[in-house]
Amino acid sequence: VPDDEVAAAFFDRFLLRIPVSPVSGEGFRALLALPPLDSGGTIFDGALDAAERDALARCAAAVALPAEVAERMVELRTWLVARDIAVSDRRWVKVAGLLRTAAASEARDAISPWDLMLLPGCLGRDEAEQQAVRDWLTTRLGVREACAPPRLERVVAAFEAQLLAERNADDLDYDDDGRLRLGDAGIAREVNDMKGGSQALRMTYTRKRRYGDTHVGARTGQLDDLLERIAGYREELATVAREFAGYRATSLWLDLPLADAIDANLAAIGTALDTFAARARSCRAGFEALPRLPDDPGIRPEPVAWEPLRQ
Repeated sequence: VPDDEVAAAFFDRFLLRIPVSPVSGEGFRALLALPPLDSGGTIFDGALDAAERDALARCAAAVALPAEVAERMVELRTWLVARDIAVSDRRWVKVAGLLRTAAASEARDAISPWDLMLLPGCLGRDEAEQQAVRDWLTTRLGVREACAPPRLERVVAAFEAQLLAERNADDLDYDDDGRLRLGDAGIAREVNDMKGGSQALRMTYTRKRRYGDTHVGARTGQLDDLLERIAGYREELATVAREFAGYRATSLWLDLPLADAIDANLAAIGTALDTFAARARSCRAGFEALPRLPDDPGIRPEPVAWEPLRQ
């Protein structure tokens, strides 16, 4: 990678960058034994001729850039800027042209989000930067932020924490005459006074808090909404996986290792969604099992605070 401004500007004119490592020790002898290249020969017999290239360019000019793809590119550009990976505006324009060409070569009239798999070799200056872009694409292509596992983990964890708090909550225990009721705690709590205090009878003035049907219904209602969202994300993910399988089967430009990584990520997200759904159902059962008041006071609790999930 050039380290001076003039050479860097020249380097920026090359759209595709393919890092090439030195030949290994085992392969060096084979390198020396290669026959000399015929400089006048054709490297690839299937290369497009001038007329075919002109026709492809005309088709590419008519290819649309959908808002979904543009938004993902904006998101990636912001991510690159935050990591000091410089990509010139000229390069972004060339990238858009390459994406249109890829779509046109496959007889498509619009760029697909999956075409962004071409970007690592366009945006990264070296292997490390290209790998960083691959990693970003692996986790973001086909996955909306709303259904990303880190966000859903925080949402489900908020309900689990609320259930734990309500299970462990105590109230003062009054009898029918309004006096505190003394009861055997049933637990010999350790008192480290070296005098056998741990064996003394312990009395309690509290009992486990009880809840009305309105309270429990509010909690389970929130969880029903969450479970419905997760089920929707699961269906959406299945659709994305089918679309990607179709893209893989027909793409002329496929980066196979990156495609395999994306497939693995989609499968992992599906497993995570199933786990979140199971945890949410367990939470719902936990709220249903909370101790109940004999008479419902009709008090709705404040909703569990969790970041909203966009549709």
